[in-house]
Amino acid sequence: YAPKGKVSVAVSQSQSGDAVFQVADTGIGIPEAVQPYIFQRLYRAPNAIAVDPNESGVGLYSTKKIIELHKGTVSFISTLGRGTTFTVTMPTVN
Repeated sequence: YAPKGKVSVAVSQSQSGDAVFQVADTGIGIPEAVQPYIFQRLYRAPNAIAVDPNESGVGLYSTKKIIELHKGTVSFISTLGRGTTFTVTMPTVN
């Protein structure tokens, strides 16, 4: 959802030793009013539907479930028209 925009990926380690992955784009962003629903199965934000009406709405739902099954977390911050940053934190094995 970043047509003609940029996507960046960063990997780091938290102070507690967890792996932290961040994926940021300069795309369309997620409207604040619909942010609570973004991880629901089959949900798509209206502006995402306008960009690509043929997607299924299972990507973020599936991603969150897989991350949680591995005892990780996923969160995001987004500004409409400016982009979104997803942060995934995963425990590491000592």
